[in-house]
Amino acid sequence: MIQRYRKDLYPEDVRIDLEAARRVVESQQEAGLLPPSFRLEGLLDLEVLGA
Repeated sequence: MIQRYRKDLYPEDVRIDLEAARRVVESQQEAGLLPPSFRLEGLLDLEVLGA
């Protein structure tokens, strides 16, 4: 089963969609799941990711 989906499970090239991540943070802040002071940049080290 894993062999069949290996490319989907383990992609060779991965990129984080920062705008999508920001929308998730905004939604979670509005829902009260994250504090208003939360900053996405503090979670992601963009130099390591090559973004």
